[in-house]
Parts: sequence; C-alpha cells; structure tokens
Amino acid sequence: MSLSIRERTICLLKIILLLDLMSCCLKCLVSKVERRLSENLSRRDGELNLLIREGENVTSRLRNVLTTSLRSPGPVFRPPLSTQPPRHSPPEPQPRGFSPGRYSPGRYSPGRPYRSELTLEDETTRPLKSDFPRSRSMSDIRQQQQQQPQPQPQGSDSPK
Repeated sequence: MSLSIRERTICLLKIILLLDLMSCCLKCLVSKVERRLSENLSRRDGELNLLIREGENVTSRLRNVLTTSLRSPGPVFRPPLSTQPPRHSPPEPQPRGFSPGRYSPGRYSPGRPYRSELTLEDETTRPLKSDFPRSRSMSDIRQQQQQQPQPQPQGSDSPK
C-alpha cells in the first residue's frame, strides 16, 4: 500500500506539529525546573547566610565574655560588702531619677560574675601565668642544636 503525495504531506505535517508541541512542552518543563532550582538555591543561600551571621554573632559574644569577665590582670579586687560608700571618697553625682539599687544588685557589686564564680576554682591555687614554661622559638631550637656536640660519623676515623 503506497501513500499518495497528499497523504504523505499530511503525515509529515502531523509529525511536525507533534514535534513542535513536544518542544514547547520540553521548554516549559525546563523553565519550571530551572525556576524551582533557583528558588531552592536562593533559599538555601539565604539560610546559609543567616547561619553564618548567627555563628559570627555567637563567636563575638563568646569572645567578649571571655575577654571581659575571665581576664584577671593581677590580684582580684572585691568591693566591700556593705552598701555604705567609703569615707574617703566623695559621693558620686547621680542623674535625676537614677536609683543604683534599682539597676544593679548592690551599689558596689559588679554587673558580671568573677572568674572563680564561673569556673568554680580557688584563685589562690590557680597557677600564675609565670608558672607555665615559655614556648620554644626557632632561635631556641637552633641554639640548642649548636650547643649539643655533633655526633662523629663512624668509619675509619674512629680509634680502635
């Protein structure tokens, strides 16, 4: 059975229309997939940026806590427990409406805890900074190597 030219032309047109329809569907699918991927990536990028910012905030807060409240440059000064000011110091001028007892636990008590309160250690038994050995530098290592006697190579030079 052979097809006439007219029938062949109709079949070819149908094939072309089907191919055109398939290409439109594929383009539509590709654009939808690209849109979904870009939405997911941008949302994940936003989440990652948020996590990074939160991590930076946490590290800066920890650094501030460690450098301010755990620093003890020398002997620890503890303010007197009484709420009366020392007799030799003049009274501090206070702005109107300010009440020290309202904003802090006591007039002379600090706003942050002491190191010993945070770590539960006795400050008298804590080693001083000078008790730890100094770390060795490259010049220390070179000096030590120069001071050590060089080993003699074993061979014909050694006495028998």
